[in-house]
Amino acid sequence: MFSTTGFTNLNFSFDLNRSSTGPATWEVVMSLDGGANFAALIPSLSLTAVTWSATTYNPASTFSVGLGRSAIDAGSVIVRVRALVDSVNSSGVFQAGGTARIDNVMVYGDVIPAPGAVALLGLAGLAARRRRR
Repeated sequence: MFSTTGFTNLNFSFDLNRSSTGPATWEVVMSLDGGANFAALIPSLSLTAVTWSATTYNPASTFSVGLGRSAIDAGSVIVRVRALVDSVNSSGVFQAGGTARIDNVMVYGDVIPAPGAVALLGLAGLAARRRRR
């Protein structure tokens, strides 16, 4: 759970990988009401098994999604990355010994300027315009 108060243009990014018997289908969901309701940000994310390394970046393991306008300036945001059906055997049961790894989770965005800062920029613009005349 985190707050996005004071931020806009929000994104959620993460690295995700699985073993050859790990869960192959995932979803990313978000809640703005304390977890009572979740909306899909990525309804179905299919993963292929990629060799995991704690020291070497692999772009095939990196995913990013915008949180949307509804998350701007929100007091409480929950984002979950959840495994869905195991496509290895299509039974809905995960394989014994299968693994998945998530790393480098980040939420980032742009700071919303304070109203005073915007007013100050406006005054600076007026002063600059006056000097030109």
